[in-house]
Amino acid sequence: MLHPTKYAAMLAENMKKHDATGWLVNTGWSGGSYGSGKRIKLAYTWKIIDGIHSGKLLEANYTKTEIFGLEIPTEIEGVPSKILDPANTVSYYK
Repeated sequence: MLHPTKYAAMLAENMKKHDATGWLVNTGWSGGSYGSGKRIKLAYTWKIIDGIHSGKLLEANYTKTEIFGLEIPTEIEGVPSKILDPANTVSYYK
């Protein structure tokens, strides 16, 4: 068993080697935890996955998070832009 950062480095190396793209899709809660947030609508999840499969999201405009450097699309057809960035949906970020 290796340290988690070793696995992360191996993943990054293989993604570069094979020119792979990774996507992190929130299919759970937005705006807070259970009881204070809301489930992401399945229709929105489908639109996001459709954008990935069609290649449209590869050409989208993105903002980058400060801490982790994650790139978040600013717009996806059929999905409210507000829910794309968790910082826009949780009151303690504001």
